[in-house]
Amino acid sequence: MTCTVARWAAHAARCTVHGATVRGCLAGRRLLLVTGVSYNKAVEPIVMRLAPLADEVICTRAHHKGSEVATIAGLVRRERPDVPLSCAATIEEAAERALDRARHSGMTVLVGGGLFLSIEFQQALRGHDPKA
Repeated sequence: MTCTVARWAAHAARCTVHGATVRGCLAGRRLLLVTGVSYNKAVEPIVMRLAPLADEVICTRAHHKGSEVATIAGLVRRERPDVPLSCAATIEEAAERALDRARHSGMTVLVGGGLFLSIEFQQALRGHDPKA
């Protein structure tokens, strides 16, 4: 089974627009959200806009400026106490886990929360060093 990966960099000023756009573009698909936000951004509003989109969540962090994984997980859990949630210490681990889970469940992987996260996830998918 194949899976689809959609990358989305949500910034605080545009979260509402992005949330509506994601729903429109990926309507009818079960979404596995891989999320993390840079510590110098408005972390809470970004996570609060993304969490409702997900059927399952993997919380992680970008190597560059990533917020603590526990912070992201706590916000997701507060917004969506019922959603299946796991944590990955690195973006590499998150990418591997997300692809495996998506392939076995037919879910679409949505990478959202920040530009660094999205770029590093893409690098990990390509077998490159996301820290580079």
